[in-house]
Amino acid sequence: MKKTILVVEGNPSARETIGFQLASQHEIVPCDSFAQAEQFCRDAKADIIMLGSNLPDGSSLDMLPRLKFLQPAATMVLLPEDHIEIAMAVLAMSAQQPAIKPLHEVERHYIEEVLSLQGWRVQSAARELGIPRSSLYHKIKQYGLSRAVPRSH
Repeated sequence: MKKTILVVEGNPSARETIGFQLASQHEIVPCDSFAQAEQFCRDAKADIIMLGSNLPDGSSLDMLPRLKFLQPAATMVLLPEDHIEIAMAVLAMSAQQPAIKPLHEVERHYIEEVLSLQGWRVQSAARELGIPRSSLYHKIKQYGLSRAVPRSH
């Protein structure tokens, strides 16, 4: 059975890219504003709500609690700006193992993934994440992250 995915993104090309990649397996409902998404959530059911960062009438973090109130059973996926491919990977994992994960687990996994992609170069990873290097060091310590070092025999 196809899942209904509400794609809330102000950038038309990002909405089209997501829709194109998911349309064969899911029913896609594109929305370009918070108001449009809120109206859909009042009228119909979404299985997954993907919230983008390029909205003309509010931020995804501001709208998240309201949409979760209207659609408590929906899985929420925040689309980080310019990281659609990461969000698509998260969605693919969600489709294989549907589960709602606490935000700190999602953040930990995302930070670990970016660090790995950047070869654990903290300055590069911080730049990619859009946060100060000191904040990234704090998150690394907070989540107990460490680089996996291969063992020598």
